[in-house]
Amino acid sequence: MKKNIPKYGTITKEDFEAKKRSLKDRPFKIGDLQRAYDQTDDDFSNRLKALVLLASDAAAAFKSSEIDGNREWLTFILQNRQSRGRKLEFSLRFPFSKFAECAKTGEWR
Repeated sequence: MKKNIPKYGTITKEDFEAKKRSLKDRPFKIGDLQRAYDQTDDDFSNRLKALVLLASDAAAAFKSSEIDGNREWLTFILQNRQSRGRKLEFSLRFPFSKFAECAKTGEWR
């Protein structure tokens, strides 16, 4: 009994082998990508934890720092600092700007 298999075209044996190899290698490539994304997620989580820990203890660290240390803190948190007479104008660096926006609106996303 002969099956009616539609004929869409033919490929060479070399093309078939190349495609077969490509499909066999794909799970390994996906696994490598997944491991890279997992590492990136872990790095991001660790940095976020460090940032939250840093922010939770920032006031005490600032108060106990010397002038050079405080200058480093301000450089880390503030951008576009300008002095206009006795008034200091600045904007917050990211992510501190987002924290401030959330604090103003009372919404944390």
